[in-house]
Amino acid sequence: MPETPNAIPLYEQARESIREMIADGIYAPGDRLPSESALGERFGMHRLTARRALEELVREGVAVARKGSGTFVAPRRTRLPISVPLVRDAFVQSLERQLSAAGRQHREVLIDVVRDHPAHGAPAEIAETGKLCLVRSAFEVDSETWVYTRAWVTQARVKGIRRRWRESDGLYGVVLDQVGELVTLWRSFQAEPASAAVAERLGIRAGSAILVREGVTADADRVPLIYLRRHARADRVQYVIDYETGG
Repeated sequence: MPETPNAIPLYEQARESIREMIADGIYAPGDRLPSESALGERFGMHRLTARRALEELVREGVAVARKGSGTFVAPRRTRLPISVPLVRDAFVQSLERQLSAAGRQHREVLIDVVRDHPAHGAPAEIAETGKLCLVRSAFEVDSETWVYTRAWVTQARVKGIRRRWRESDGLYGVVLDQVGELVTLWRSFQAEPASAAVAERLGIRAGSAILVREGVTADADRVPLIYLRRHARADRVQYVIDYETGG
């Protein structure tokens, strides 16, 4: 497989070929993929290039590497729909019930908190509430990051985020403790390619498809409190609107 100027890199060609074979059922979950040497011979590339193709598949979650055994097709994973009501008594119970029913362990990991952070491009309703605090967090399921979140919070209304943070309910738990009932003002959903920074957080390749959920949440009086952008792995998460509950 000779490489020509401006052509797709050899390791990407090999990676895509293997992905297609997995999608076509030639390699099933649990099957051992060809070795670096075998791939190099099949695709006419150096074994180090073949190694990179396998490493990319592992990074994407398509394959798993087992030390001393080789690289294997990963088990199929279905995207998990989660609906969480924004009221104090139901938040944690709802999330834990849905994930437990799916046999999953979860936690919301606080990455950092930056006070007096400008929300460039934020909607006017949150920008006009005063100084904002940026909160970055990662939602992990079975120790794998599924969602990376950037949220701007009205600084004067929500305090002690680091001290009050619980991995069971994250930022919304902190806000619910201090404010009470929350109201969704609006949400938008779109698909976009992952930037290098977001891809690194999610453990995927830059340019991979992700789902972006953006919106503003307010208190019971509909005064804006939170503007967030959630970046979710499209191969792990799906968003469902429940018209019966308004979720």
